[in-house]
Amino acid sequence: MENARFQEILSQVTEIHERNRERGGDDLSSFKLCERMGLSPWKAVLATIATTMGRLMNVAKSENPPVDSEMVAEMLTELAEHSIMARMLLEESPGTKPSESIPRRGRRPGQRERKDTPVETADSQSEGTSMQTKEE
Repeated sequence: MENARFQEILSQVTEIHERNRERGGDDLSSFKLCERMGLSPWKAVLATIATTMGRLMNVAKSENPPVDSEMVAEMLTELAEHSIMARMLLEESPGTKPSESIPRRGRRPGQRERKDTPVETADSQSEGTSMQTKEE
């Protein structure tokens, strides 16, 4: 059931994206124009995401009038659309390796695994033999 609903929402993201493109709205080419001003296109999408988040936060903290769930759902779907667009533009960015553009599950890209490392204690420095393992 969850997966079917997830797929349905993804279809809505696609519909909104197509509708915006038909109206001449946000598409990748409009964000690519930002390169002329020295701003990476994927970062330009972040500005759009920030604007939508600001509107969404204003709606969320407003108690009167009651929250329009349809409007909130539309904004959340727009956020999903723009997140996908930002990722696509990031993958096209110069200097971005394809393997770096796909996040690893469970940790952020570029984040190293933590390993227990030996740490010398004051006792080990004087005796020269005892080592403890630092747990993180």
